[in-house]
Amino acid sequence: MAGRITVAEAAFARCMAVLGHHFTLRDVERNRMQADYEAARRAGFYQSAGIESTVKGEDWANSAPGRAAIAAARDARDARG
Repeated sequence: MAGRITVAEAAFARCMAVLGHHFTLRDVERNRMQADYEAARRAGFYQSAGIESTVKGEDWANSAPGRAAIAAARDARDARG
């Protein structure tokens, strides 16, 4: 992956890999993603309601580093089973 990403960007990538674009807070809890969700929300990647990413989140997810990080998070999720 070209360049380093922030802790919040990595948390957002993991959320996108596990939860996708649209989810509920119950999904966050069921998948034990509270810490990643909170880190990404505090950084402005999610609206406070938690079910929709912000423009900042979508822009980053559609950038080259964002796509690479989300793909790596999906690969890591798939490797865990």
